[in-house]
Amino acid sequence: MRLLVAAFLAIATAISVNALYFQAPRLAALGTKVAAQKTQAPSPANAAEQARPLVTAALPPKPTTDTVRDKTPATPQKAAPRPPSADLVKAIQKKLAHFGYKTLPQDGLAGPETRAAILSAEFEQGLPLTGQPGDAVLSALYFLEASGRASLTSSERFERDPKLIKEVQDLLAKLGYTSGPINGKLDPWTRDAIRKFETDRRLTADGRLSERILLEMVIEKGEPFLPKG
Repeated sequence: MRLLVAAFLAIATAISVNALYFQAPRLAALGTKVAAQKTQAPSPANAAEQARPLVTAALPPKPTTDTVRDKTPATPQKAAPRPPSADLVKAIQKKLAHFGYKTLPQDGLAGPETRAAILSAEFEQGLPLTGQPGDAVLSALYFLEASGRASLTSSERFERDPKLIKEVQDLLAKLGYTSGPINGKLDPWTRDAIRKFETDRRLTADGRLSERILLEMVIEKGEPFLPKG
């Protein structure tokens, strides 16, 4: 009996030692591994997010720079200048009559006769030669009247201005009317070119640089003669 008891105690002691010293490290390592797996396991919210199908391909592409530029509204065009009022034109025509243009119509319309006379007023005051009615022209006429003037520029004054003649010669050369030099002198080549220009526009072909011819040239050029600057 004593031998059986001793054998039972020896077996129990061996089992305890094995559990404490040999199995404990393995169990501890296994517990650490399980805890790490629990820590890394996705939460229900993350799992649902991962399970959600990708829809990136179905989304519209981001607008490129060109697309944005195409949708940018165009810059509005500048409005055309408003035509002068009839009252302004009538006031200019009335002042021009004071300077000798007695046959000028007083109708408030900027016809060729009125525009040609305006060129003379512009020339007298050193304004760009446009032939267009405007406040600056009316002011120039009031100034000339106040200074005691009774008449405006004649053809002789135009024909003595070298800068104006050069611009005339340049325009005539571009239109193919002359082969003479651009020298600011109203030489025979220039007068002949003016006559051809007049003939083509069914005007009196006298080769003179009158205000009426100047108006036709300004219209042909599309820009003022003797511009500022």
